Amino acid sequence: MGGEGPCWLCEGRDSRACVICGPVATSTEGPSGEKLLGQDGWCALDDSKDERFGGWVQTSTEELHVQILQEAEAQLQQGQAEAALQSLQRALRTGGKLQDDNKELHCLTSMIRARCHLLQQDYTAVVEDCKQFGRLEEEILGTMRGEELKKAQEQVGLAEVAAFVQRLGCAAEIAVNCRTKVTQGLAFKMVVDHAERALKGLQPCPEASLPPVERKGMT
Repeated sequence: MGGEGPCWLCEGRDSRACVICGPVATSTEGPSGEKLLGQDGWCALDDSKDERFGGWVQTSTEELHVQILQEAEAQLQQGQAEAALQSLQRALRTGGKLQDDNKELHCLTSMIRARCHLLQQDYTAVVEDCKQFGRLEEEILGTMRGEELKKAQEQVGLAEVAAFVQRLGCAAEIAVNCRTKVTQGLAFKMVVDHAERALKGLQPCPEASLPPVERKGMT
């Protein structure tokens, strides 16, 4: 700026970090060893936890996804299936379409979404979600990112749910077949037998696997 007057961007308040009047960064560290963050083509100092900026804490994309999934799981446990599904959509919008680098997000999402659809009695959707979960979990656990998936499951509160979701998919598939037979007026005894088998297949059922269902008019 020719040395005349304060910088038009930082007004002289923080020339050390300013991208206009500050020093040109030639490495990934600042003048005092601070971490430099690239953003929108600029390189700025990492001011996370800086008291001058309110002590804010920088959140990574992975941490953000975990927070949203925790919110969705909490909503599901309160019986708010639709709200939980909306939260899951939020996570997927930030995570993007299914790719190798975001399989964990889609795997965790399918675990919660399957149980949301169960609460809504959409058994066909339950089957699809459980199949996606099983496929993605198998792919991830066979790689070095398997431990990351297990850690994320712990953080979201899904560690005890994984084995149940596999059984849930089988039970939901039986339920779909039973519904089809009932609408066709066929094999009522077979339907009852298959339904009983499906229920037995869900045992044992961890407490966190299914949200509490309000049974109005029942004691």
